[in-house]
Amino acid sequence: PLMSNVQFTLNSAKVRKSEMINVYNIAKWMNENPEVNVVVKGYASPEGDKTFNEKLSQKRADAIKNKLVKDYKIAEDRIIATGEGVGSVFETPKYNRASICVAK
Repeated sequence: PLMSNVQFTLNSAKVRKSEMINVYNIAKWMNENPEVNVVVKGYASPEGDKTFNEKLSQKRADAIKNKLVKDYKIAEDRIIATGEGVGSVFETPKYNRASICVAK
């Protein structure tokens, strides 16, 4: 099953060039499995304002969804993007500046 992680820099929702291979791998997997939908969950690290981090986490999820739709022509209705606020997926706080994509 699919589980892919795209990392972001502090206070940013821009997908870095170094992370595009991860977005490509998601798109490739989705093209190989056209019957499956995905959920992209955006997260933020704990630094900063809670409200800002909640919005940033949604922007990060949306950034991945937009790349999949625009760059790889994945049908928009196959992707749910949700902002999850401050993440606790990873032990190291800065690693939680991420969007994690999982099969639905």
